[in-house]
Amino acid sequence: MGRQIILAFALLGAGYFTVTRIDRVIDCVEKTNAGISQANTQLLAANRQIAEMQEKLAETSRKLEQTNLSLARTNTKIDETQTLFASLDKAFQKFPLWRR
Repeated sequence: MGRQIILAFALLGAGYFTVTRIDRVIDCVEKTNAGISQANTQLLAANRQIAEMQEKLAETSRKLEQTNLSLARTNTKIDETQTLFASLDKAFQKFPLWRR
């Protein structure tokens, strides 16, 4: 009977130890879940910010393309004007009135 009591106390102690360990594991899992939930919230916010930045970059890119087209048109007009001035200069050089 003494052995049975010792065995019962041993089993009771092992059971208490197991329950205590399981409680600790559950606490750790709860803390981990809370951390994961917080990280997920932060990632969602970061993803929203990234999406907003992508929209702004797309808009900026579109505006830059328009600016480049405008600059190309301006350069073409400058080239045409320079050609016209060169032609006018040649024409004026033919007349002696403008020579010094």
